[in-house]
Amino acid sequence: MEYNGILHVAGAERLSRVEFALTMLGWWAVEERATLQLGVSDPLRWPRDCSLDIGRAQALLKTPLPGVEEVLAGQPRPRHYGRLPGA
Repeated sequence: MEYNGILHVAGAERLSRVEFALTMLGWWAVEERATLQLGVSDPLRWPRDCSLDIGRAQALLKTPLPGVEEVLAGQPRPRHYGRLPGA
């Protein structure tokens, strides 16, 4: 199938910003998660669901689109393991 245009490509799993942040903090082994504060949901500024529909990309591309956990499993731990980046 021939295609011209923009494809929105993201991971294959649907995560909220908070779920993504908690996943990354877990990968970095950061234990200060109790201090994570969530702001009020404001649909005009921060929509609750900001996921991308990757159905067209999945249908057109031969390359599988992995989820966050699958990508992180293949990556070496960062040198700042156990600390927040920049801390």
